[in-house]
Amino acid sequence: MWDLVTAGKVALTLIVGLVSVVAGRALSCRRRRYRFSSADLSDADLEPASLRGSEDRLAQGLRIPTVSTSRDDPPPREQLLRYHQHLRDSFPTVFSSHAVTVEVVNELSLLLTVAGSEPQLSPYLLLSHMDVVPVVEEHWSWPPFDGLVQDGYIIGRGAIDVKQTTHAILESLERRLLAGDLPRRPLIVALGHDEEVSGREGAARIGHLLEQRGARPLFVLDEGITLMQGFFPGVRQPLAVVGVSEKGYLALEVTARGQAGHSSIPPVPTAVGRLARAVNRLHADPQPVLFGRGPEMELLRVMGPVASPPFRLVYANLWLFGAVLKRAFLKNPALRASVQTTTAVTVLKGGYKENVVPAHASAIINHRISPLQDRDDVMACDRNAISDPEMEFEVLHHSPASPISPYGEDDAPFGLLAGTVRQLYGDDVLTAPAVMVANTDTRHYLHLTDNVYRFNPIVLRPDQLGMFHGNDERISVENYHNCIRFYYRLMKNMESDAVVAQMP
Repeated sequence: MWDLVTAGKVALTLIVGLVSVVAGRALSCRRRRYRFSSADLSDADLEPASLRGSEDRLAQGLRIPTVSTSRDDPPPREQLLRYHQHLRDSFPTVFSSHAVTVEVVNELSLLLTVAGSEPQLSPYLLLSHMDVVPVVEEHWSWPPFDGLVQDGYIIGRGAIDVKQTTHAILESLERRLLAGDLPRRPLIVALGHDEEVSGREGAARIGHLLEQRGARPLFVLDEGITLMQGFFPGVRQPLAVVGVSEKGYLALEVTARGQAGHSSIPPVPTAVGRLARAVNRLHADPQPVLFGRGPEMELLRVMGPVASPPFRLVYANLWLFGAVLKRAFLKNPALRASVQTTTAVTVLKGGYKENVVPAHASAIINHRISPLQDRDDVMACDRNAISDPEMEFEVLHHSPASPISPYGEDDAPFGLLAGTVRQLYGDDVLTAPAVMVANTDTRHYLHLTDNVYRFNPIVLRPDQLGMFHGNDERISVENYHNCIRFYYRLMKNMESDAVVAQMP
């Protein structure tokens, strides 16, 4: 048997070895080297003077309340047509150029096709939308539809979700056409009118039209995750997070039935009681945590080379610290949502009179489905958690999670986005993949290409996330100007010789 001295020496050797491995991996981890570096791409940029006035055009667009309320209500037709006219007035060269075919799809959405000087090259597809969500005006510090430019900010509903990308795309294209700089590669711009209520009448119609025409874009880029600053411990610079998938959607109505009766002699059990137990069990036994199986692992690896000690040790040694990071993810609601199908009870319906026990009660359960699960997986987990075989389930709405788009170092479209980000924000800013927890119009274009990405090229801090569908929505003028520069650079980069050679 070993004596204590021998055991201590062995333990010390193991500890020293473990520390050496951990430190060695931290010191040797390298940055991702995507196919396109900044040096491979065009060095074109927009001068600050050329952007003057763009903030006023966006502000004017924010004054038009293109509010979508629900999928069952009619669209704000008059306001959307006003917004169409505003875009035509703001970008007259785009809408009058012989190189641009402008189509109104289903009366309210817009489809712009730019021919390109080399039409044999494959096109790419940029998406945005024109509608916004409702507001509660008394909760705003400024009138939400006054479209103010004040103290370095553009203020109003739609400033970051997402009239800024609608305008930024058109601002970039306007400047090119006005200068006689016809894009080398064909480009398609699709602007839906009902994204906030599912896109069934806008993006879905455009997607079907493009499919009929045989369109096969190299990639699709829509709104999505931002450059996130201050979200990840040990990482000071913004991290450009690109959505390579988005979660599915499942709305279930769960109904409990029981005996009706008078509240003075209540039957046992009651429908309301059974439903209450079911809801409680759903929250007590949530969907499985899928940390370690999705794009979040690549996101953590990307942070390793730039994180400060001791965080670099953690990010560079996921094999050892994975359990620690998993606990950190589960404590943060936003991060937890990226590694789990979420469960939210959103509507409860039961009795109709205070002294009558109802015969049935129901709840609507809203799930956002991880791309690593499907509808049947989620419903099986629900049934198991509720553990009541008499509970009735009805699917109200369902759309599956989207496939995970390629994001490796050799995947050219993702590398192009990463290179464009570096050009604009500097070599210290890295790009990483993630799952988009909300839904976008991309769901209606998945049949056109495998390369579907969701990215909003603005910098946001944690305290600013609440502006999405929240109050006091605004974007700094600097952020908006960089949004324009991003799309301008992306267009120019798609025409560089290096990109054309790899993506003809």
